[in-house]
Amino acid sequence: MKHVSLRTNGATQIAVDRLSQVSCPRGNWPNVLSFLCAKFGHIAESRWRQRFAAGEIQDASGTVLTPEHAYAPFVGKMISYLRSLDFETEIPFEATKLFEDELIVVYDKPHF
Repeated sequence: MKHVSLRTNGATQIAVDRLSQVSCPRGNWPNVLSFLCAKFGHIAESRWRQRFAAGEIQDASGTVLTPEHAYAPFVGKMISYLRSLDFETEIPFEATKLFEDELIVVYDKPHF
């Protein structure tokens, strides 16, 4: 597998290639939290607050953001966040690795 560089904010280390990004359009959101809640309505505000507290929301330079960061300075820029699932069903069998090189890993995981 390829080497993964890490960004750090003290106690939390986040693999850069695990971060998702969202573009910040013009809008009247007072802060970053209200924008993320509006953009991703299926994710509860409490979950976003947990992500902020864990240092999982960052600007393009890797600076960890807080829920209170004003939204306006981010218009036209990207915000990075650690995308995670609160619950994922475990597969009831062992997945088979079909291929791996420095760019990709391929598994066979049939539907169940």
